[in-house]
Amino acid sequence: MEQVVKITQEQKDQIEGQKFAIDSYFNPWQDADGNWIVSTTEQELCIHPDFQWIKKCPRIEYKPKPYPMPEDETPVQE
Repeated sequence: MEQVVKITQEQKDQIEGQKFAIDSYFNPWQDADGNWIVSTTEQELCIHPDFQWIKKCPRIEYKPKPYPMPEDETPVQE
C-alpha cells in the first residue's frame, strides 16, 4: 500500500504553502482517519533548513477519504 507522512496540526500550520525544495511547496491534506499528512516525496526531497524535522515524522499507510458519488454518475465497472 501507499505510504504517507503523518504530521500534527501544528506542523501542518507551519509548513502549509512553504517551499520544501526549489519551486516545490508542501501541500498537507487529511486522510480518512483525520490525520494530517504529506507525501513521502515532500519528506524525502525537503532541503529547507527550518523543516528538516519532517524527515523524522512517521510514515503510515494512506487511507483516502471516501467521496460520495454524484447521483447522476454511475461508478466505473472494472
